[in-house]
Amino acid sequence: MSLDRPDNPYAPPQATVADVSGARSSRPRSRIPLLVLLAFTVIWCVVLPFQWARTLSHLGDMSYLDALGFFKPEVAGAALVTASLAVLRLRPRVAVLGLVAAAVALPLLKFVLDSAGDTWPLSTALLCLSAWRVHARYRRAA
Repeated sequence: MSLDRPDNPYAPPQATVADVSGARSSRPRSRIPLLVLLAFTVIWCVVLPFQWARTLSHLGDMSYLDALGFFKPEVAGAALVTASLAVLRLRPRVAVLGLVAAAVALPLLKFVLDSAGDTWPLSTALLCLSAWRVHARYRRAA
């Protein structure tokens, strides 16, 4: 049995015309898909701050709006992320700009407003990664 024969399971994969020409291959990528990354970003940056305020209002025996006041930077970031993702298909550049603006605004608002939450490092990293991936996905072919 020759090692170069195609029926050998231990033979290295042969390069195809599609691989050489730069076309996409059918092999799965090792990177996180954009949809999964955006879903995680929406859950972390948009949904969870409101859940944290709800939990704080129940534990602290205060109204929901008073508890939401502790998360002002996160709520502002949630508004920016929601607006950015709403225009993603129509204006990807505006969406990237909005995601970057939210990533920059979170730490600034956190320290200016002296917010109670310390989630801004992960939120900023998620927003920057999402903006980079959206930019890479929708950039114009030159």
